[in-house]
Amino acid sequence: GGSTVTFSCHDNVAHWTSIENDEGWYVKVRRLLDSGKGRKISDKITLRLATTEEAYLTEPYGNEYDMIFVDGRWRNECLDLAPQYLASGGFVLIHDCDRVRYQPSMDAYPERKRLSYGDKRHQGLMLLRPGDDTGIDTLEEMSMSELREMAERLGIDSKRSKEDQISAIIASTEWMGDNGD
Repeated sequence: GGSTVTFSCHDNVAHWTSIENDEGWYVKVRRLLDSGKGRKISDKITLRLATTEEAYLTEPYGNEYDMIFVDGRWRNECLDLAPQYLASGGFVLIHDCDRVRYQPSMDAYPERKRLSYGDKRHQGLMLLRPGDDTGIDTLEEMSMSELREMAERLGIDSKRSKEDQISAIIASTEWMGDNGD
């Protein structure tokens, strides 16, 4: 969906792989990329359509990813699979994290940082990282080096004040598109 274009347009993003379950969103994003209005990013995007749960969860994920953004169908299953595909230091972003049905899978991640709270349309965004719990729960509690690392992985200029970094991280993740899930 919208996150494909939102994130992949950043200079620090070398490649973006998107697995879309909704054919309407797939067509919309494919047309945007093919039209050239995708900010000349189509060459660094792999966009796949997988409309069944089996296809969606068995896509060829053989790579290691710096970030896995979970925002579609089968979120619990994706959260359960994600750690095995994360590069060292990698993290997962879960969209609509306040939905109760995602809590069991989110609980498997000892390190959680809330990036935004929900509103009437979206139910929050949370960063999840497997491994030891650092006791850090919010962006404000993160060190500057942690914020810089996150900013760089999100394709954001990391040479900012702490307050500006937090604002930029939140702003970069606020609009992700919404296909109704």
